[in-house]
Amino acid sequence: MSLTDAQRGLLEVVLRSDYVPHLPPLLQPNTPQADAVKNLSRALAAFAVSALCDIAPKEAADAVVDDYDDLGLDAIYYHGPSETIYVVQGKLKAGTMFSQD
Repeated sequence: MSLTDAQRGLLEVVLRSDYVPHLPPLLQPNTPQADAVKNLSRALAAFAVSALCDIAPKEAADAVVDDYDDLGLDAIYYHGPSETIYVVQGKLKAGTMFSQD
């Protein structure tokens, strides 16, 4: 399912304000512009964890394990009340479908 431009804009505002400030630092920082784009994608993983587990953005951001060129998971969270481990991989890309090499 694709987001409209308006929906994507609203989502990015929420990700930047509520999730990005709480993300763990990148282990391999790049340029400020590339890091900003990467952090939006990382924040999307935290957003998914927050929505799935009904937890605060900071707690969800702590579950993010994503970094550059890791080809792996974006977030891992154990939800005690449901005894469930959530494994999240997501991409925030306009105009392209998700794919993984």
